[in-house]
Amino acid sequence: MSLWQFAAAQTGDLQKFYEVVGATEKALPKDYANLRCRTDAIEAYLLFKNNQPEKARALTLKWAGTEKLNSNPRYWEQYPSGEDVLKVWQQLVAQN
Repeated sequence: MSLWQFAAAQTGDLQKFYEVVGATEKALPKDYANLRCRTDAIEAYLLFKNNQPEKARALTLKWAGTEKLNSNPRYWEQYPSGEDVLKVWQQLVAQN
């Protein structure tokens, strides 16, 4: 699921990303629900890269006070730009 989303995010096209997110939610509803925080992190990264930092920051507020995204940095390292996603997320969280 995350691989599909990362591939769509790599294009920089928000519409394509949202199409993939919709498809993953439909195909894997339980996984999608359990891993929504990861989808939000990828979306925040893509929004940030598309000069929409306020929308990106709003996504981080949903997860404020949880360690779901920061607890396993090695997870993000397995994906292209994964470390960048984590860095942007941490930067956005620090701004809240």
